[in-house]
Amino acid sequence: MRTYLSARWSRREEVLEVQKQIEELGIESVSQWLTQDLQSKPEQAHMDMADVKRCSHFVRFADDTSTETVPSTWMSAARFVEMGFALAWGKKSVVVAAQDIRPIFDFLPQVKHVCCRGAACISEI
Repeated sequence: MRTYLSARWSRREEVLEVQKQIEELGIESVSQWLTQDLQSKPEQAHMDMADVKRCSHFVRFADDTSTETVPSTWMSAARFVEMGFALAWGKKSVVVAAQDIRPIFDFLPQVKHVCCRGAACISEI
């Protein structure tokens, strides 16, 4: 299984810990954004899209507040674009959230919604 872990940039350290935990379980992460230094925005976008295309499972870690549904900046909205591509490419998509806060596309039948935190949620995928 190849997973792409997606989240708000400010949650990078938290998701990096999840990545380490899932790799210990033998699950490959293709999320280069967690370990690569920021490149130019076009290079970053191409790298992220290539990673999403290579994955079999797309996992978006939702924020725990209503900001999840109303992104404040274009950078914070990148995870929604990534998820859109994952859905268009037929990737198995999972949203991990501590609460039941969902943007409209999370209600699509091919999106699984899991209410929990961190790597403990990986078994739900």
